[in-house]
Amino acid sequence: MTWLKNNRGIAILGLSCMALIVVAIANGKSDGIHNIGENAVFISGEACVISMPIEMEIAEAQNKFNHCLTLHEKYQKGTLPSGGSNGGR
Repeated sequence: MTWLKNNRGIAILGLSCMALIVVAIANGKSDGIHNIGENAVFISGEACVISMPIEMEIAEAQNKFNHCLTLHEKYQKGTLPSGGSNGGR
């Protein structure tokens, strides 16, 4: 409970992003949701969410973030496919 009190903003942001993904998928709108491996997702025009458990290597987190940046750049240029993808799986 102490972690939650000290990191309330992070917890709220994480829960909000998860809720956004669940609502989009539940409504059949997976367009723009691009999976990047097992612990990251890029949501076109909204967010890049990377779950970083303590055992995740820094290099792996950097690779996932760089993949997010590549997808965001394609989104800005209008060259990102509209459908979701399985990005880094």
